[in-house]
Amino acid sequence: MAEYSTIKGFNVETLASDPYASEVLAGTWASGNNINTARSAFAAAGIQTAGLIAGGFSTTQLNNSEEYDGTSWAEGNNINTTRTEVAGNGTQTTAIIGGGWGPPRHTAAETYDGTCWTTVNSMNTGASARGMAGTSTAGLCFGGYTVPSAITANSEEFDGTCWAEGNNVNRNIFQSAGIGIQTAALAAGGSTPPAVASVEQYDGTSWSEIADLTGATNTHAGCGTTTAALIYGGAPVNTETEAFNGTTWTEVGDLATGRAEIGGIGTQTNAVATGGVTYPIASTEIFSIPSTASVAQEGQVWYNTTSNVLKGFGQQGTGAWA
Repeated sequence: MAEYSTIKGFNVETLASDPYASEVLAGTWASGNNINTARSAFAAAGIQTAGLIAGGFSTTQLNNSEEYDGTSWAEGNNINTTRTEVAGNGTQTTAIIGGGWGPPRHTAAETYDGTCWTTVNSMNTGASARGMAGTSTAGLCFGGYTVPSAITANSEEFDGTCWAEGNNVNRNIFQSAGIGIQTAALAAGGSTPPAVASVEQYDGTSWSEIADLTGATNTHAGCGTTTAALIYGGAPVNTETEAFNGTTWTEVGDLATGRAEIGGIGTQTNAVATGGVTYPIASTEIFSIPSTASVAQEGQVWYNTTSNVLKGFGQQGTGAWA
């Protein structure tokens, strides 16, 4: 006996534009309120509605910090060690920063509880332009530019009290974006030099090479997780943004302002870009996905009323070049 759907068929959705394969591909950057002190090479932490930046460089090295509530930036308490090229990560109330340039290249580390900065035990390796992931009780720091002017593959873990040597990243690298937590982190891009597109993933014990970025970059921002990451900006000063789904990197909506030497705040679908070079930038941009983003599903069929074409979304092939 024939089924009703076989006799009558099915309704085809009509859309003015094609749906996206994932929500993040529909994301765009929009203008936000400026930071109070234009800066570059600063530490950053938090999410889009509770962000934090600290240190960096304006016309001189900085020790001030600012908090973001999703709308405005407000002055916070100063960090204890003035520095630029400082690494940071965590949340607005469990942030950690470390390393940087004074001179000298610092081993100093500090944690933030949402009100005050506290100097904690120093890292084992003094370096600037390090990558950082995790929080004030479970931090991870890697790579960097060391004394005497050498690049390191060093990796260290922080347990809330002490820094302990971990297994090194697979290459000497600095200006890489740190993404994720201590036991599931990414080191994305960076410089060896020159700038590279390579990405490494950390599982809490060792680093392994995974899918490359679509383009080489350094001094860029990174946020999110090992399966839902976002990077943006970087040198040479650019507007490019890439999203990672745990397997591949894909270019998404560009920043309005090209900026390098910035830190990552937020998640893959709700990120913040602020500050950076060329000197000095005070503007802020917000990345988000539309509330009405249309996401294509495997097997979906639709009629595009703009191009007057019947379209469909199928499973990606597995073919390869040999």
